[in-house]
This record gives sequence, structure tokens and C-alpha cells, in this order.
Amino acid sequence: MDSWKYLLFQWMLIYISLTTIAGEEFTCFRKLQQPWGLCSGLISGKKTDNPEKCCTGKGAGFTLEAVVKVHKNRYQCESCESWLRQKNGITTPSVPKFTCFRKFKKDHCSGLVLDELSNLSPKDCCEGKGHGFAKESLKTIGKNKYECVSCNEWKKQTSAVTTQPPSTTTKGELTIGNWGPWGPCSTSCGAGWRSRYRDCINCDKNHYENVMSEPCVIKLKCPLHGSWGAWSKFTVCSATCGRGTMMRNRLCDNPPPANGGANCPGQDLQHRPCENRQCPQDGGWSEWSEWSNCPATCGTGSKTRSRECNSPRPLFGGRDCIGQGVGVHECDSGVPCPIDGNWGPWTSFGPCRASKCESGFQMRSRACNNPRPQNRGRYCIGSTVDRFPCSNLEGCLINGDWCNWESWSTCAATCLSVSSIQVRNRQCLCPPPQLGGAQCEGK
Repeated sequence: MDSWKYLLFQWMLIYISLTTIAGEEFTCFRKLQQPWGLCSGLISGKKTDNPEKCCTGKGAGFTLEAVVKVHKNRYQCESCESWLRQKNGITTPSVPKFTCFRKFKKDHCSGLVLDELSNLSPKDCCEGKGHGFAKESLKTIGKNKYECVSCNEWKKQTSAVTTQPPSTTTKGELTIGNWGPWGPCSTSCGAGWRSRYRDCINCDKNHYENVMSEPCVIKLKCPLHGSWGAWSKFTVCSATCGRGTMMRNRLCDNPPPANGGANCPGQDLQHRPCENRQCPQDGGWSEWSEWSNCPATCGTGSKTRSRECNSPRPLFGGRDCIGQGVGVHECDSGVPCPIDGNWGPWTSFGPCRASKCESGFQMRSRACNNPRPQNRGRYCIGSTVDRFPCSNLEGCLINGDWCNWESWSTCAATCLSVSSIQVRNRQCLCPPPQLGGAQCEGK
């Protein structure tokens, strides 16, 4: 029996070594709780490619990369002490491990019993706090849900087993046969147990002397199917105004698929339509209207066209249209307009047209050319010639003549009934006497 177990444990070590060579990673823990094989105290960053690096350091237990959480800060693991003993060829009696649970519901257990006395055997569990138990490795079927055996079912089976002492032959010897074939491994993946029974007549086949159990391994690393984590919050609306979309995502990390396990079914991204306030609508010009007729009856004028800011109209704080709503363009009627004539500037006065010492006139002229009358426009109004009186006094005797009187002076009297004199003056300068001409007569 011990030699079989020794060989099997050696085969398991070889399998671990082979998977290590293939690039597997192990997670190391500081603490191990016996006898149920649960680890805690994750050594941060302590992932190795060989259990020996963990177990010869600070580690008390290890597990493969895909850790199985069975309780708060409790993980299913392998004992470093057992692994080192197996590695060094030290065999120990095979004692099956049992895990006890407080609750059993339909097809699964929950509520791990962390009590060493309740995990020694199904009897210790079911007669104590437990309502279900699992043998050796744990297989999760959901969050805090594990495959297990109901205590009620176990009690029914054990009560149905006959407890009569083994029959003896007429010679007083037990009627005992050979060992039967090995049964299937207790798990479909990972490490488990298998049993075989001795063929016997009139005996209890479940008696410990008639049952042989040993560890078995189907796969060291079990496929772990992925499960979705919680949805994230929706993002803000993609549009600051008007219609847009919001998104949220989730990760396939609760747990992530491992060891060939299936990915999470369904979509990792979800969209939802959203709408914010109305967007500002800037105004836009309509098409230009047709040009108006030229309003000028002759010559040039200005024709117009228009457009409106209604394609679209500015709404919700949008900008008005940029530019002019009216367009102006010069137009020609095709008929020249009459141009009235206008006088040009006067010429300078010519010499005085008078005999010596006689009076006469000076002459000046102007032309109707600024502009000239065109297209039946009116001629300039007025005379083209202007005359100004003059005298030809060069070398002539000129008598003096008085200029106009100046204004009277102010009255010198300071009170009534007092006489005073006011005076005024004039000068003999209009003209002054010249070339022996007579002085002005009078004062």
C-alpha cells in the first residue's frame, strides 16, 4: 500500500516538474491551515516557476497560477511540508482530507467550517456543525458554492450498511476474496482519491479493512471558465448637446479564463442613447433674390437684390448670419442724361476804357463750359460779360473831396441842464487833391 502511494507521489512530482519546465507559474503563501489544506497570507509578487523556490523560502504552501478562493483570504493549496517530504522520498500514512460545510442546498455546499475536529472524517463533520462535506480537493461551481456530499445522504448510506461481524467458515476463518478493480478518481480534474473494495461474503464492504484508498491526479491544472465582473458606470454622453451615446464595459476577470477554460459569453461593451440640451443653431442665408430693375431713367443707377437669414434661422443662442442681407450693383439705363451748362471762372478785369481824365468801364468775361450743356441740357443763365466803372486819371489834376463824416463823439455833460458839445470829423481824402487840384471846400 505504502509503495503504491510512494510511486504515485513520485509520479505527481515528476508531473509538476514537467509542467514547471513548460513555463507554469506558482503562487506562494506564508500560512497553511491543516488539516483542510487552506493557505492565506499571499506573498506579494512571489510567483515562481518551481514550488521549491517557494517552499525553501518563507512559503508554507503553494498553488498554481489559477488560485481557487474558498473563503475570505483562504485559498486551496498544497502543503510545502508534504511536497518536500514527497520530493525527498519520505512517505507518510495516507489520511484522506475532508472539508466540512455549515450549509447544504440542493446540489452544493457553502459556509466553510474552520474547525480542525470537524474536518477529520465525515462522521466528525456530520455529527458536529456540518451539513455537508467534500473529500480532498474542492471544486467550485459558483461564488462560495462547492461540490459536496450531503450529511443526510451520508447518514442514510451508513445506516444501511450491515454491522454484523465478518462471517467465518466452519473452520473459524473469514471468507475474504481478492481486491476488486480501482474505482474512478473522485474528481474530473486535479488531485483526488480513488478506492477499491475487497470481495467478501457476509461482510461489511465499507469496513476500513475492506477498503483501500489512494490519491489520484487527472489534470494538475484544471480548466477555469471565465466569468464576468461587474459593469462599469456609464460614460458621460458623447455629445455636449443634441443626441449621442453612453457606454459601459465589463471585464472577464471574475475569474478570468485559465488553463483552456472558456471565455465569458456575451458582450463586454454596452451602448445607450442619450440626449443633452438643444444645440445652438447658427443662422444661414437663403438664396439671393433676382436683381431689381434699374431705377434710373437715364444714365446710371443702382439695382438691388436681397436674401434672408432663415436657412436656417438662428435658434437656441446660435449666431446670426454673417454678411449683408442686401446687395447693390451699379446699372446703366442706356439713355444719356441731359447735362445743364455751368459758368466757368471770370477772367481778370481789362484796362479802363476811358479817355484821359475821363470816366469809363473795365470789362471781364466768362464761358458756359463748366460743364458745357449736353444732351439738350440748359444753357447757363446770366451774362458772359461784366463791366465795372473806372476813371482814366493818369497825369490829370484832381480836386480833393470829402470822405464821409465819422460818428459823433460822446456828450461831455455829466448832469441834466448842463450844456456840452459833440463833435464829428471828416477827411479830404476821397480823393485827396493831386497834381495841384483844389482842396475840399468846407470844414
